[in-house]
This record gives sequence, structure tokens and C-alpha cells, in this order.
Amino acid sequence: MKRLLALSVLSAVVATAGFASSASAWTFSPNGSVTLSSPIDPGTGSLIPLQLFKGIPVSCTIFGIGDITFGLASVTSLSLMPGSFFCFAISFTGLPYDLEPAGGVSPTSVTLKDVTVTAITGNCRGDLTGDFDQATGVITFNGATIPSDPPGGSDCIVTGPVATSPAISYTIH
Repeated sequence: MKRLLALSVLSAVVATAGFASSASAWTFSPNGSVTLSSPIDPGTGSLIPLQLFKGIPVSCTIFGIGDITFGLASVTSLSLMPGSFFCFAISFTGLPYDLEPAGGVSPTSVTLKDVTVTAITGNCRGDLTGDFDQATGVITFNGATIPSDPPGGSDCIVTGPVATSPAISYTIH
């Protein structure tokens, strides 16, 4: 009888653990290589830059490459193109960065995990979260913060859109 009770409890624990993990699963699509870039403003035909702030304001266009394999997304390269004078002095290191729904469950926001920014005014490291438009594949950062690394300095603040091509989307299971 004790064995039957122990097996029942073990089965319930395993079933609960399986249910909990399936609640936070997601699948990005389409599989393959993805380009990340500053989108084009339809009104002016020019690229919409990212606004970055780490002690000084900087406006730069962005370009990167991502990959979706078996429904998992990551950013494998990311760089800033000339805009403001200091764009050349900011770099993203420690790639790749995993991309996932914010909190593992949001259909409207995504998080780049463990982003590292190296700049002449100091470094930042942490997660970067932005709004996500499932229909267009555009991530929009609205004053998103990456903490100073080491702590105590000014945080990195990111504002502006990043387009994906082909436009990515994801489902949460």
C-alpha cells in the first residue's frame, strides 16, 4: 500500500512538473536566418535609428543577424552603424543572445537575454525587453534599461524599433 501511495505521489509530481514546463514553452518561426535592422520610415524613406543613452545620447542605426532553429531564436551578431559621432564606440559583445517571450509567456513583448554593451562611457549587462508586434515582426524598445556593469554607473537606455526580415512571430504553448 505504501508503494502504491508513493507511486501515486511521484506520478502527480511528474505530471505537475510536465504541465508547468509546457506552460512556458514557445516556438518562433520561420526557421532559418533572420536579419535585424532599423526599419524604414514610410513618410521620409529614411532609416529610423535607435536612441541609446549611457551618460550621453547617441542615435544609431542597427544591423544584426539572428537564427531560428527548431523554433528557438537567437541573435548571433549585432552592430551599430554611423548616425551620431559615438556610434563607433558602442559594441555588443558576448553573443549570441537568446530571444524569448518576456517572462516566457508574453504574446506582446520579447526579451533578449544577457545583453552586454561595451561603450566608452561604461558597460552594461542584462536582459533587454521590448514590445513585439506579431503581425510585422518589429520589436520596439521604449526606454528599455540594461543595468550598468559593474553596478553603480548609469544604466544603458534603449529607445526605438528593430525590424526582423523575414518578419518573425511566435506561439506560446
